[in-house]
Amino acid sequence: IMWGLFKKLVIADRLAGYVTSSIEQKETYKGVYLIFTLLFYSFQLYGDFSGGIDVTIGVSEMFGIRLTENFERPFFSKNIAEYWRRWHITLGTWFKDYIFYPLSISKRVLNMGKWVKTHVNDTLGKKLPIYLPMIAVWITTGMWHGSENRYVVWGLMNCLFIMLGTEFEPISKKITEKYHLDDSKLYMKLYRVGKTFILMSFLRVFDLSKNAKDAFVTMKYVFMDLKSFQFTTMFSEFKLTQEDFIVAIIAIVCLTVFGLVQRYGSVREKIFRLPTPVQWVILSALITVVAVFGVYGRGYDAKQFIYLQF
Repeated sequence: IMWGLFKKLVIADRLAGYVTSSIEQKETYKGVYLIFTLLFYSFQLYGDFSGGIDVTIGVSEMFGIRLTENFERPFFSKNIAEYWRRWHITLGTWFKDYIFYPLSISKRVLNMGKWVKTHVNDTLGKKLPIYLPMIAVWITTGMWHGSENRYVVWGLMNCLFIMLGTEFEPISKKITEKYHLDDSKLYMKLYRVGKTFILMSFLRVFDLSKNAKDAFVTMKYVFMDLKSFQFTTMFSEFKLTQEDFIVAIIAIVCLTVFGLVQRYGSVREKIFRLPTPVQWVILSALITVVAVFGVYGRGYDAKQFIYLQF
């Protein structure tokens, strides 16, 4: 519960003010200001959503109910397909079981694939029973977030990038072999993780826009006036002080380190194996951090959980 409140109150709600005020002034402050907006929003959304899930899981366990984990360190994904296997796992599993699999084995889709394989192209015919259900899944995923066109376009763009990643995988392998790039090396892992995070952050612009047209306009603004950025303007014109910025960066670093440690097993279970006094010290420290650095109280606009609207 406290780790969820840390992600929600210390990270998500602290970044929310900058994201909101930046989008409202996007026609004036473009370029790097909007790059920060999209990167901050990724952490805001993750902190808000996964933080709420952590609180839910913690409260449920108090009543003896164990819920499924909904996130598995998505920001460490090396491609978009992997990212969506790690993000909102329960929803993705539902779409896979009830939409993707039934469509991929339906007679109509299989017959269509056979016809295309015979009369059009063999490769296309083999991939059609996979790509058609995938398109249906992503259209449905977009509509699950809302009936507005921006969500459907967002879903289709995710689908497009996943397909492109699949299609260009052989070319990518040839390039890595030609230039002797080793995928197991740290620099390649960092490159793939960074590329995926930036691309997914870029697509989040649809969450922050009124409609699909407005989202594409914001995308254009991201690449304009790149040399006009100043930190002093960032702190004076947006709802983010220099102190809040420093706290947010430190909290994000802590979140990243925690994610790296999680690779070697559950941190919480490791804490539970420690002596009881040590457990209380760790819990007390976390409560103190949330109490001191959390965004709440008089003068603050309490932010509801973003996913309550979906």
